[in-house]
Amino acid sequence: MKKSLLLFALIFTSVIASVGQQVTIINKKFVVNGNASCPIYFNGANTPWDNWNDFGGNYDAAFWSAHFATLKANGINATRVWISCNGDVQPNINTDGTVTGVSTQFWANVDDFFQSAKNNGIYVMATMMSFDHTKNTYTKYQSWRNMLNDQAKVQSYCDNYLVPFVNRYKTNPYLMSIDISNEIEWVAEDANNMKCSYAVLQRFVAMCASAIHNNPRTDGTSVLVTMGSAATKWNATKMRIGQNGAWSQNNSDGNKWSDAALKAQYNQANAVLDFYSPHYYAWIDGYYSNPYVRTPSDFGMDEKAVLIGETPAGNPGTPNLTPLASYEALKNNGYQGHFPWTSNSVDSNGGIEKFGTDAKTFSTTYSALVKPTCAVACTTPAPTVTTPVVYCKNASAVALTATGTALKWYTDNTTTTAFSTTPIPSTTVAGTTSYYVSQTLNGCEGTRAAVQVTVKELPAATITTTTATTFCAGGSVSLAANTGTGLTYVWKKDNTTITGATASTYPAATAGSYTVTVTSNNCSETSAAKVVTVNALPAATITTTTATTFCAGGSVSLAANTGTGLTYVWKKDNTTITGATASTYPAATAGSYTVTVTSNNCSETSAAKVVTVNALPAATITTTTATTFCAGGSVSLAANAGAGLTYVWKKDNTTITGATASTYPAATAGSYTVTVTSNNCSEISAAKVVTVNALPAATITTTTATTFCAGGSVSLAANTGTGLTYVWKKDNTTITGATASTYPAATAGSYTVTVTSNNCSETSAAKVVTVNALPAATITTTTATTFCAGGSVSLAANTGAGLTYVWKKDNTTITGATASTYPAATAGSYTVTVTSNNCSEISAAKVVTVNALPAATITTTTPTTFCAGGSVNLAANTGAGLTYVWKKDNTTITGATASTYPAAIAGSYTVTVTSNNCSETSAAKVVTVTAATTWYQDLDGDGKGNAAVTQTACTQPAGYVSVAGDACPSDPDKLIAGDCGCGIAEGTCTDCAGVINGKAARDVCNVCSGGTTGINPITDISQCGPVTAIENSLSADLHLYPNPYETELYIEAGTGEFMIVVYNNSGLEVLRGTYESQALIGAGLAPGIYLIRIEKNGLTETRKIIKK
Repeated sequence: MKKSLLLFALIFTSVIASVGQQVTIINKKFVVNGNASCPIYFNGANTPWDNWNDFGGNYDAAFWSAHFATLKANGINATRVWISCNGDVQPNINTDGTVTGVSTQFWANVDDFFQSAKNNGIYVMATMMSFDHTKNTYTKYQSWRNMLNDQAKVQSYCDNYLVPFVNRYKTNPYLMSIDISNEIEWVAEDANNMKCSYAVLQRFVAMCASAIHNNPRTDGTSVLVTMGSAATKWNATKMRIGQNGAWSQNNSDGNKWSDAALKAQYNQANAVLDFYSPHYYAWIDGYYSNPYVRTPSDFGMDEKAVLIGETPAGNPGTPNLTPLASYEALKNNGYQGHFPWTSNSVDSNGGIEKFGTDAKTFSTTYSALVKPTCAVACTTPAPTVTTPVVYCKNASAVALTATGTALKWYTDNTTTTAFSTTPIPSTTVAGTTSYYVSQTLNGCEGTRAAVQVTVKELPAATITTTTATTFCAGGSVSLAANTGTGLTYVWKKDNTTITGATASTYPAATAGSYTVTVTSNNCSETSAAKVVTVNALPAATITTTTATTFCAGGSVSLAANTGTGLTYVWKKDNTTITGATASTYPAATAGSYTVTVTSNNCSETSAAKVVTVNALPAATITTTTATTFCAGGSVSLAANAGAGLTYVWKKDNTTITGATASTYPAATAGSYTVTVTSNNCSEISAAKVVTVNALPAATITTTTATTFCAGGSVSLAANTGTGLTYVWKKDNTTITGATASTYPAATAGSYTVTVTSNNCSETSAAKVVTVNALPAATITTTTATTFCAGGSVSLAANTGAGLTYVWKKDNTTITGATASTYPAATAGSYTVTVTSNNCSEISAAKVVTVNALPAATITTTTPTTFCAGGSVNLAANTGAGLTYVWKKDNTTITGATASTYPAAIAGSYTVTVTSNNCSETSAAKVVTVTAATTWYQDLDGDGKGNAAVTQTACTQPAGYVSVAGDACPSDPDKLIAGDCGCGIAEGTCTDCAGVINGKAARDVCNVCSGGTTGINPITDISQCGPVTAIENSLSADLHLYPNPYETELYIEAGTGEFMIVVYNNSGLEVLRGTYESQALIGAGLAPGIYLIRIEKNGLTETRKIIKK
């Protein structure tokens, strides 16, 4: 269909017979009942809509019921119906592009629609949306664009609209296919549309196709899927070279809807179309050729079934064929259906009257294709089986299994006699046996699936050894199974599986009966048992009667267990002790002792007995500081340290209570020792002598107060004496250079003095000095200190408990100004003196500047009263740095910021003049505008003017009059056309009926009426029919579309020159032109109803057209 008319989503319906037969595709052919021998050809039509957005909107059940009957009566077996015209009604969509579903009314309408189709034997294939959804002339276009641009929103479209539609009707035999979108290419190509990339559109089509295929019918088949392409330009791989050029082997655009193109954007195996349904109109031929002369193979689109989804209702124009001939050409070229536009005259391009007779003839001629009635082919699949079924020889077998309905089992694939019960395979002989199984659905037994049963031979299983199977405890014997390729092993002892024992050999170290299970190809055999005997070892222990830990110089007797026939070998630290073969051994040195006891050639070694010989500990005292110090000091006496040592300290040979640590803080004079014990062994250190000297006195006195204001001080004096030295500190930090007996303290803090005599120091009690800080003195403002005359600024001093204030201007105290704020209204330099605790501070000066207001006046050099169309220049006073804002009737005039303003309309004008941010508004200047008169051109001087040619002025222009009404503006003898028209004298002409001086004339529908015709003139153009006057009609070659139109109207009139004249609703001519073969007109016309008259080769036709 032509670009500007393909605005809608489609429903494609197929009538196969009077009863529902399922339509599928086999080997790229449309067939019914799954029968490859029963093809169908779609002798179709387009019924785009009855009422725009029928479903969920203004649905008319009576229309659809009647129209389906009309289609059936004309032998038509397929039609296309628009479900959602532009998305403004259904489905429901949010502004962000999320589709939320459809209304209950929508489902009720579609249910009724399918019932009407069933009543007339019509199958339905539904197209779900169109490029109109995203066109910017409709209300919800942005929501639909948002949907296409977001994969998650596309999924909501599938989940909440497309899939529910498929699942509701997929089992209905009258739903044949889903057409994903009508001419979606215009979303990318049309200037008034989304102009998105093809990748966005391909992803949408692919996701929709996958969603449909993911929801199959119960028999595993899914609803067929297509996409109605606007032209083969986007649906084929071959086309012309240039306009009307030679045939090419390459279409640079390529097939946008091929399997590869769709999967590239949504990589799912079922994201493909089942067949192609491109559209064709005459404009397409010059660029891409036409299907009446080109086959699907020529276009490079024969990998799928192909039908023509839209084609002209009458003669296709290019080539010039009757409808019947065009249908036969398509069929003969390998297309499997055609769908003329339209069957219900939604515009001037269609109507059942244009092709119904040819459609009926085609249906009669090819009735076997158009209305096939074929038996349902048996398509029962073979049941699902698991094969092969494998058993080991002599294993227990179970009955064979398969997944299917009414299963039958056979010995081969040809015999007709089935097993009476499900067979159970025999496993007594190794080898392979085949069984066959079928299932029956709807009384039809399908093909058989083979099940192979394989019985595998068992492997050998033996155990051999190379050493004796009887040995002492602690020994072992290697048990070896037979080996071979692919064998696996499981060892058991006393019939219990040994964890992890899966090698071909096993080191048996404990007594028992051993077997090995050998497995090959999942079949296992267990060996004969191999018995292993393990002789017990003698006991071997060591006991003592005294402790094995003792001090250097001691010993312990180690005794082994005794018994008849036992022999002994003693070892120390794993080394045999020469000659130590008795049952006892006296150990005097530290070490790890064992004894090996032998009986009947089997030996056991005892657990080790560890002998520990503790050395005597060291005992010393060390110090890190002097042992002579001042009273109040101490020295840390440190004994030698080590693991397990304990301590006892003594002073003057008397034990110090509680002094048991490795160190002792000696603070009093005396002679100190420490006793060190380790492992119950003790040693006493040499004595360490400690001496303690007395401390000097340390005090601070003052003669003045220790609390004062910032800037003062107090003299701190320490006690004096012979040989004393001093160090002063403030807040516990030494004051550099302060070593005299006095110190002048000028800052607040806690002062101490350390007095030293004979290297002994004492620190005085702290003397606290308090310095009261000067208060802060600052001035802040919240508004500017520079302002216009008449204003002021609030000067604010810092605040706080107990503060007092004195304000000054230009260093002079301001009487009474003692608050924390001061309202400064005059220019000057302001300060504030802030006092706290008798301490005062003066702030930095704050300078206040007061600017004068500018003048504001309006003057003019011409009158302020003038005629409409004139103006007066309003001028404000000027000066350096001035800015302006003009107002009319107290409303700011946008953009009027110059010093002058051209006032052209009446009102009260003011100007606000600003300088240094100070503004003044002028007195108002009133402008008065006198209304102008409309004057009409009087070319013929008869005193009445032409209403179509006017001037507006306050005074009369030359050649114009104030009275209209001259219908013949160039004829001085006529004010009205009369019977003969302007410029022709009455009595010298004939009317449209050929009567001299007759009264007949063409009405607004261009019909000759009145006078002697007996026809009443029509005065309302809306009453005109689509073809209101046909004189030797051009209808066979004439095509106007779209109608109604929005931007331009396209006209095809066949080969040759033709003329058009367009009249408005009042009968006035508004457009005239001559064209060759085709024309694109009407861009400049206002929206409304018009008559268009087309003349060519003596033939004339008039039609009604509508511009939206």
